[in-house]
Amino acid sequence: MVQGKTLQDTFNIDTGCNQFVVLNTKHIEGQEIDTTNASYGKGAVNGGFRSAFAIPADIIKIGELYATSQNMHVTFDNYWPGGLLGTRTMENFIVLLDLINYDLYLKKIE
Repeated sequence: MVQGKTLQDTFNIDTGCNQFVVLNTKHIEGQEIDTTNASYGKGAVNGGFRSAFAIPADIIKIGELYATSQNMHVTFDNYWPGGLLGTRTMENFIVLLDLINYDLYLKKIE
């Protein structure tokens, strides 16, 4: 949730991504998201640098679990077709990988 608006997608967990969440700019089209105070910069993607901007997220929710942080940011980039969950979001959970059955279990850190 960003600025009170829900942005929903299917996400890939990217352990090489040190961001909280990376979304395509299509997620904010028509949502009236205010980017006036967004922080603009460049991020490393696939060996190159891409222009991107970041805005704070109210809540990042995965299933019934959620993470909130006043410093949490969503980085929008028009390069990625879907969404990426980076390691900064996953730091809010205990993550268990079952590599036999290929299941992922998340538990909120209390």
